[in-house]
Amino acid sequence: MADPATQGQEQMKLPHARPAEKLLVVVMGVSGCGKSTLGAHIASALSIPFIDADDLHPKSNVEKMSRGEPLTDEDRAPWLERVREAAAAAAHHTAQDHIPGPEAVEEAKHETNSSGGTGETHPEHPPEHASDCPPPAPLPKHPADLLPAPAEHELTHPGESEKGGAAVVACSALKVKYRDVLRGGPLRTVFVHPHGEYDVLLARMHHRKSHFMKANMLDSQLATLEDPIDEPDCVRVPVEVGMIEQVEIALDGLQKMGVVTRE
Repeated sequence: MADPATQGQEQMKLPHARPAEKLLVVVMGVSGCGKSTLGAHIASALSIPFIDADDLHPKSNVEKMSRGEPLTDEDRAPWLERVREAAAAAAHHTAQDHIPGPEAVEEAKHETNSSGGTGETHPEHPPEHASDCPPPAPLPKHPADLLPAPAEHELTHPGESEKGGAAVVACSALKVKYRDVLRGGPLRTVFVHPHGEYDVLLARMHHRKSHFMKANMLDSQLATLEDPIDEPDCVRVPVEVGMIEQVEIALDGLQKMGVVTRE
């Protein structure tokens, strides 16, 4: 393994791959594991959209977490369904070649911020090894904007699976039943689980002072976590290595599943 302390100096390039089928990659795990950053870079490596599920929490969920209160299953159920729908919509945009260029991305971001959207409620929180790879390609619009106008039942219609496309989502998905909700959409769904020692995770959470998730909730999340170590559709990634190596490990695991091809 490469020394993560020197990776930033090597200016390594992000690896490239492409989805081999209609695909949803969920980067899961407790807060502080770096799932948002890893997910964004996996999406960039695959040239597909990235969604941070935290951006899709209703206001009531954000307020609870800001007070240090853990969410209940009832709080999470509609949120997980919304995440699944947004992922299917984002993947459909990919299949239809609706991903705009950099100028359109910046314009969309400006429109979201100026319209009072929730894009600023989940600020970026750079990881320890963020400098060793290029910035990931952003989602064309705020995730909520990707939800289609048609009735909800049209999203899960059998014909939807024929539309193709792929997307990456960063979502805690701590319990098996939460992951099963995400598996219930039209895309083949696989998971990437960045995991690490308690002290590493806690230090990362303290570093992210502007995030709504409080550091004292880590214990609650770890207690809730149903480790997917025995689930065949999950790739485990150690957070102690540099970001480039995390992406490589994730892509290698996804390739072994047959859901991506390496270039």
